[in-house]
Amino acid sequence: MRPVTIGLALATLLAIATVAWARPPAAELAGVRIGMREDRAHAVLAKRGTRGAERAERDREEEQETWTLRSGPWAYVTFGVSDARVHWITAFARPAGPRVRYRDLGPLPTARRSGRYYVMWQVPAAGGTPAYSIVARGTDSTYVKSVSLSQAGRQHREAAEPDSAR
Repeated sequence: MRPVTIGLALATLLAIATVAWARPPAAELAGVRIGMREDRAHAVLAKRGTRGAERAERDREEEQETWTLRSGPWAYVTFGVSDARVHWITAFARPAGPRVRYRDLGPLPTARRSGRYYVMWQVPAAGGTPAYSIVARGTDSTYVKSVSLSQAGRQHREAAEPDSAR
């Protein structure tokens, strides 16, 4: 074989191995993880922002909370609680802040697309983390506007709707 052919073959094998060994998307947004205790989520978010007082009453009725974050890529985060544990999280991008790419969330070759700018990952249970799904939405093919994580079997309404259905 010629050196160029060998080099191309090695590059192809390396690319395949990278995808195969790629880590699944994290079960965390803005420091809040699927399965995290509610009081721990409060402690993490209190360091990063403030709880939305105007929505507090409605949030209590729906067993969810909304927090406004001071910095970073996420302007605010909402999460759902059941049995004192977080079972879904949605983070909304800061309009004029650092941007998050779809590829920053997880390996795109392992994702499924639905609609134009709607990318989903299904992640099996591993270690102490239950199975979960990630849904990233955007208005272009590179950057996300919001990301939702939900524990398998406990998907919340917003994460279930593709952008073409809105």
